[in-house]
Amino acid sequence: MVFAGITFSKELIEGLNGILKTSTGLEVLRFSSCVFPGDKRFDRLATVLSLNQTLETLDFSDCGLTNRLTSSIRKIISGHAKRRDENIWLRDEQDRTSETSVKGLLQLVLAKNSFNDQFVSDVLPVLNYDQYLRAIDLSGNCIKVNGIINLIGWLCTARNVVNLDLRENPGYTDAIHKRLMRELVRNIKRSKKNKVELRKMIRKEFITKELLASCEGNEIEEHKQSSSQKKLHKKKIKKREHRNVPLRKTVTEEVKIVKEVEKPIHEEVKAQNKIALAEDYKSISCTDDIVPRTGILYKHL
Repeated sequence: MVFAGITFSKELIEGLNGILKTSTGLEVLRFSSCVFPGDKRFDRLATVLSLNQTLETLDFSDCGLTNRLTSSIRKIISGHAKRRDENIWLRDEQDRTSETSVKGLLQLVLAKNSFNDQFVSDVLPVLNYDQYLRAIDLSGNCIKVNGIINLIGWLCTARNVVNLDLRENPGYTDAIHKRLMRELVRNIKRSKKNKVELRKMIRKEFITKELLASCEGNEIEEHKQSSSQKKLHKKKIKKREHRNVPLRKTVTEEVKIVKEVEKPIHEEVKAQNKIALAEDYKSISCTDDIVPRTGILYKHL
């Protein structure tokens, strides 16, 4: 359901609320460049949207929303998160692991409005509680550096988010863009474990082509780095083996040479000892009392 360039009156808002209460198959609701009658009427609409059980994409782009409607946005996010938690815990333990089967809000678009850093600080506690949102678009608002840094800090722990658009904000810089892309690519890689959910997010355009291209390029670079590191490791091992082989050969050869040199020397020493012993036996007279014990000559005095 798409509404574009419509100025809603009180009667039109009440009629829309009645339709949303009875709707059982609405997944996408977009308000583009629309004007709402007042904060109270918008809050009633937010209450009805928070209770809808099939809504997945909610778009309020270029609707002139300000920080006065922060409580209404908080109500929508927290309403879907609480309902999902209750439905999951009421299930049996076997079905409790399949959180993706519980329908609810997956994409929230608040682009081209007038939200600033105060809105970010007020919404972050609700975002920390929610574990189901996949894509948030806050581009074209009035968020400065502090607000953007807080959102990126939240993204470091919110591994369920695969797209956070913060472009066209006063605090958005090239350095922040690189850091944001690193976090998003990391989350996309983690979500690849569930291929069914990843295909669903790509089909519903929660993940942009730019993110997919950067993710694939990052994977290719990592694969190249890992393969190059493996090649360098193999080369180092080969060099070490090449250096050690001749050393081992020379050592064995030296041992053989030493053994060959020492062998005749030992034989010659043994022969000389035999001759010396024979001469000693000859020089001993028969009158001497010789008691041979363990090869030693003792004279009886």
